[in-house]
Amino acid sequence: MSGTVNIPRTIWKDPAFKPQPFTEREAYMWIVMEASYKPRERRILNAIAHTDRGQLFVSVRFMAEAWDWSKSTVDRFLKRLEKRDIIKIKSGTGGNIITVCDYDEIQNTPDYNGTPAGQVAGQRWDTGGTPVGQQRDKPNIDSIPDEIQEQKAPDLFPETKPVPKETAHAILSEIIPPDLAKDFIEHRKSIKKPLTVLAARRVANELRLVSNPVASVNASIGNGWAGVFERNTPRAPATASPSSVDRILDRVNQRNGGGS
Repeated sequence: MSGTVNIPRTIWKDPAFKPQPFTEREAYMWIVMEASYKPRERRILNAIAHTDRGQLFVSVRFMAEAWDWSKSTVDRFLKRLEKRDIIKIKSGTGGNIITVCDYDEIQNTPDYNGTPAGQVAGQRWDTGGTPVGQQRDKPNIDSIPDEIQEQKAPDLFPETKPVPKETAHAILSEIIPPDLAKDFIEHRKSIKKPLTVLAARRVANELRLVSNPVASVNASIGNGWAGVFERNTPRAPATASPSSVDRILDRVNQRNGGGS
């Protein structure tokens, strides 16, 4: 199989693909896709870097970060490509000018002045997009069913919807009514203990263990508690143990002269 394909440059940031270190093929594709499709200039510190079509100005460090490689691995890879006449490298201030060999053949798309690769500049096209003097097979559109004519090519990179951000309200609403979840969040704010996402997960786990989550949350709000507990088993007030009380009474009696 031969020929070329058009791949959008946004593929490197498409969320459909998991970020991971580049393969050598992907690294070479990155170089081709980053190369200028027309002459341009770029300011680097106090100097102007000029790149022609099929060239890019880039540093080894930048490529190492983009490819998730070490700088030494990038350097060895570039030298190997240059040795095989795949690219040419010219060192410059702040980076290297890399020339992609056979760039026009690889891209095989209209060049920067609008002329498709392989076509003489100024050559006219007929109304069907075929250069004058050439013939092409034309399908009989009338013989093609309407449902086939209306079919669209599949989108290789469909727009993905962002994953909704997890919130404390959403976590609690899985167990108790949304309005009650909102009331509990406001209650936590009123006692100076705002409910974070992590805290909401802990509260949700506690609610899964109680027999009546709604009653437990209402009891928590009514009693000013930060957490949730079984409604019928509220926390008992802290009391001193009998032994502690006895020791306190003994000391009081000693100070008063031996007790009653």
